Parts: sequence; C-alpha cells; structure tokens
Amino acid sequence: MAIPRVSELAAAFLIGDGVLSVGFPRRHSLLWADSGPSWFRDAMVWCARHPGATRAMGAGQILLGAVLAAVQYRQALTWRAMAERLN
Repeated sequence: MAIPRVSELAAAFLIGDGVLSVGFPRRHSLLWADSGPSWFRDAMVWCARHPGATRAMGAGQILLGAVLAAVQYRQALTWRAMAERLN
C-alpha cells in the first residue's frame, strides 16, 4: 500500500509547487536557480525571466496534481470496497 501514499505525496507536491509558481513566479524560480545541475539552473533562470510562462506551468502542475489525487482517491475507494467484500 506504499504506492497510494507516494502517489498522494506527489500530488501534494505538484499542487504546492504550482501554487508557489502561480503566486510568486520570479521569487520561487530564483530560489532554485543556484542549486542542481547547470541545465536545471538555466531552466530556473528562464522561468524567472518569463513569469507568465511560469504561471501557466504552475497552473498545469495544480491541475495535474488534482487529477492525480482524484484518480488515487477513486482507486482507494475501489480497494477499500474489495477489502470489505473479502471480510
């Protein structure tokens, strides 16, 4: 049952990161611009220079996280129903 927990954690991360990207695109991008490999730092600098695109990507992250959570909850309900039938 670790997969449902990891899936929900990924959804929460996507939603939270998306909210920060929508609300504070430059600040959030620059926070990460000094860590990781050079391609990642370059991507974060690009995001800081293009706040509109960063907001759009953040909105996409929120949507993806919500869909991932909804699918996960639907599967959890199915697993719970199957477990109850076995008892």
